[in-house]
Amino acid sequence: MSCEIVVEVSPEETRVVVVENGKAVEVHVERAGDASLVGNIYLGRVDRVIPGMQSAFVDVGLERHAFLHVTDVIAGEAGDEGAGTVRPEDAPPIEQLLKAGQEVLVQVTREPFAGKGARMTTQISLPGKLIVYLPMSDHVGVSKRITDEALRQALRDAVLALSAQAPGGAIVRTDAQGQPVDALERELLALAQDWTALARTRATARPPQLLLAQPDLALRIVRDAKAGDVARIVTDDDRTRERLVTWLERRSPELAAKVQAYRGPSGLFEALGFEQEIDKALRDRVWLKSGGTLVIDQLEALVSIDVNTGKFTGSKRLEDTLLQTNLEAAREVARQLRLRDLGGIVVVDFIDMENPGHRQRVLAELEGALQKDRARTTVLGMSDFGLVQLTRQRQKRSLDRTLLDACPYCAGSGRLRSVETTAIQVLRRIRHAAQSGTAFLRVRAHPDVASALRKREADLRREGRPLGLSLEILDDPGRHRETFELTT
Repeated sequence: MSCEIVVEVSPEETRVVVVENGKAVEVHVERAGDASLVGNIYLGRVDRVIPGMQSAFVDVGLERHAFLHVTDVIAGEAGDEGAGTVRPEDAPPIEQLLKAGQEVLVQVTREPFAGKGARMTTQISLPGKLIVYLPMSDHVGVSKRITDEALRQALRDAVLALSAQAPGGAIVRTDAQGQPVDALERELLALAQDWTALARTRATARPPQLLLAQPDLALRIVRDAKAGDVARIVTDDDRTRERLVTWLERRSPELAAKVQAYRGPSGLFEALGFEQEIDKALRDRVWLKSGGTLVIDQLEALVSIDVNTGKFTGSKRLEDTLLQTNLEAAREVARQLRLRDLGGIVVVDFIDMENPGHRQRVLAELEGALQKDRARTTVLGMSDFGLVQLTRQRQKRSLDRTLLDACPYCAGSGRLRSVETTAIQVLRRIRHAAQSGTAFLRVRAHPDVASALRKREADLRREGRPLGLSLEILDDPGRHRETFELTT
């Protein structure tokens, strides 16, 4: 799988697009002064413990107190992809683990969003290119994407042999395949030194205090990319290029030579067509090559994706047409989840298929496409009606929540009262005024509403049912279409 990483930098923001096999699959945006908090390590102070939620709120110096669940407090057995958690039923009561006023070392696992504070864990991890170092654990795991059992054991043994120099646990990442043992040793020891330096800082720190901030966006994306897949890294910023090359020469020398500078006359994203790609990712309708469509609704509690055949007529057999549309949609759903960074509960409504084998093929296609996603996903199967429920790890705000504001006109609802509805509401108020003895009324309304009122009044007069008072209707172009003003 060929991969490209494109980095465009301006004084206001950094934007990164990850391209796989010629298609954009991830878009990341980081504004100046609004860097991602995920991975940051803080010395915090427990503000309060909530036994009923088995959680605590921790002051780490952010706008809102951070959230710490009991399963993220105690050191559970780590999984193959990172520090693990324990099941709530296996955890002791949180009031036995934390007390108000207690100092606690925590790391951000999810950005603040939707009025909620950041989510934290006490299971600290320091990620590198080849290894994730777990200084507070003794577990050594290997990425599930390394499937050769002999290689998995060899990598595990290599890390265990370094335990005297780098106490703690580690997760060997996919990029470690094919790397010499000394490369693993170099990175693990470097991460252990970072932890030692952090421990020294903590010794004199006073909460709330940031102890370690994660690197900038471009470096994080390059760090987490699978080196063997990366064909090139392009940036239009010389300082970013130098920083990437310096870091890669120490951690992944084979990638350092793939960092290229862009010198074109137009913007980097514009030249490569990514401006248009981002615009498409902010729309709720996605057209498939076959002519089918996806309709994506991001709601407060979940993401809904509806699959339609659209213009696709397909072959002579209806069932084959539905299968082909659903297979293409499954691949595109996986891409859109990554591209828009949609998380939480996702419900996909595929076109209903009668053939159980076809349903299994579509489900397998979706699961296979999701394997490319770095975010953890869990697919719960497909119902007889073609509904698939899945969850995707949410770490930060989605792309549209980052780039868009709720419409101040409709307050984010996406709908307005119709002109007719507002006009009828005004007429109702006018009749009440006439019944109370008002002889004259002036109405100020949006021009569309005012026009509808004039037509209504003229129709009523022709029907011999006047409103019962003298009426002056004035256009107010600056007024919200749902509001109006009545004065006597």
